[in-house]
Amino acid sequence: MTFVETVDIQSVSSNQQCRTTKTSPRASSRLLISSLLLALGLVFQRASFYFPEQVENYYSRTFYPTLVKALSTVTAAADFSVAETCVPLLIIACIFYLAWLRQKSLAEGRLKAIRQLMLDALTASGLICWSFLLLWGINYARLPVTFSLGLQKSDIVDKDVLQQVTLRMINAVNDSHTLAIQKGYDLKRCINSIEQAYARLPVPAAAQKLAPPKAAFSSKLLSHLGISGVYIPFTAEPLFNIAQPIAEQPFTIAHEKAHQFGFALEDEANFLAYLACTQSDDAHTRYSGYLLATSYLLSALARTVPEAYASTFAQLTEGPRSDLEDIYFFWKKHHGISSEISSHIYDTYLRANMVKSGAANYDEVVLLIVAHETKR
Repeated sequence: MTFVETVDIQSVSSNQQCRTTKTSPRASSRLLISSLLLALGLVFQRASFYFPEQVENYYSRTFYPTLVKALSTVTAAADFSVAETCVPLLIIACIFYLAWLRQKSLAEGRLKAIRQLMLDALTASGLICWSFLLLWGINYARLPVTFSLGLQKSDIVDKDVLQQVTLRMINAVNDSHTLAIQKGYDLKRCINSIEQAYARLPVPAAAQKLAPPKAAFSSKLLSHLGISGVYIPFTAEPLFNIAQPIAEQPFTIAHEKAHQFGFALEDEANFLAYLACTQSDDAHTRYSGYLLATSYLLSALARTVPEAYASTFAQLTEGPRSDLEDIYFFWKKHHGISSEISSHIYDTYLRANMVKSGAANYDEVVLLIVAHETKR
């Protein structure tokens, strides 16, 4: 081979490499559109928090109820979790996509395949962001539930008031335990009673007949992740962990139903679950509401008035005390690295949705319970 031929071959190779790494106008346009889609979604999410009244009136009370009703009509037809059924299909789709990307890498070069992956990931992120916001996520910016219920919530609870409310709740859970044992636990009866109780609450959209709560067939996995229940906004399905102790199940079901009705904050979902359970016609469901409220109040008492905790806890009768221990040891048994990671991810998710306290927002239900109980 001559020197000239060698130079020509190298020149051609260099030109080909330049052509393969050059971004096409079509790819550039898609990159711009995908970037704008995601950026506008994030801006829209942040901006919505400056207009809570508009979000409440036009989204949470008007658009969202219509949308969730339509989604529920579809998913309610299945007695299994549609969302969980879609997970294997998504995994298969991802495998096929990666195989296609591998072929693209072999045919057109690794750099072009990586660029394609990043572009597709950006597009998917934008679409998921907007889907989440429109299907449910904007509810984080709505007016507080106290607006609908006429409650005055204080950010600070007097120690004496907290102890009084805790003792009152302990009396309620002690009294309700005997009847709960006599009546027993029936899941279908529990769900029906919760839906009927929500229909009587003075909160928007709670009277709607939506897709019923469904037992997650991934409950074992949820237990190891430290998850008692989850609401899937893409399918409007409230799922609950069927493996958790039955004393906790009704409260979890009512909590996820609150999310389905458009109440995104965890303390508000907990509070509405407490109201729905304790106003239920089912004895076991009422007991569950009092039991979990007692648990949150006792935890708050241990943090703020530790010297009064032991004597207050001692007021619990054997039945409720045993159930609280069962709940504690169930989650302790499943606690590990998976649940720690899951908790950290969810804390980050809540903070991204402007919940300043993150996962600690669950415990802030105490402020709502105290406001409600002192109003009575």
